[in-house]
Amino acid sequence: MKQNWREIPNFFNFCNKHNFRVITHTVEYPLHTSIWNLPSDELQDIYNFFNSSILKDNNSSTIYSENLKTFNTLIIQVKNWIDKAIKREATEKENISSYKNTFFESLAKQKGYKNYKEDIDYKKFITSVLDRFPLEYHEKIYKELLTIDMYLIIDEINISSEERIYERLKLMLQK
Repeated sequence: MKQNWREIPNFFNFCNKHNFRVITHTVEYPLHTSIWNLPSDELQDIYNFFNSSILKDNNSSTIYSENLKTFNTLIIQVKNWIDKAIKREATEKENISSYKNTFFESLAKQKGYKNYKEDIDYKKFITSVLDRFPLEYHEKIYKELLTIDMYLIIDEINISSEERIYERLKLMLQK
């Protein structure tokens, strides 16, 4: 769990000291408590922490051996989550890139629109605004922008500041 993963090695050592067998369960839900869905870099920190932890032997080879096996299985599980997170993050980046490209292609097709101003770099404007949001919101923002008439977007950029567009996108995310 996100709340106590740092305590796990000490928990194992406590159980070893008192000859208790450790049985672990994977917390999958609720999502805000689970570690499997963390970004790969955070999972790597957990993996490194677990991997550098030393479990103390309690002179009861059976309990210690079983607990060590359980702990090592947990380490392998975290490593597997890292691999899945890396794949998940790559897919998310591909999705964002796809929506972003579609949006800017649609915007570029509007060059003949009467209010399209050649002196405004619309792509740079939108990119600058979106860079203020965490990456995990980009896909949703681009998807939402694709539902809005491009003429309205152009007109809004022509009369608004980056700050105003940013605030409007924040409101859109709250829907």
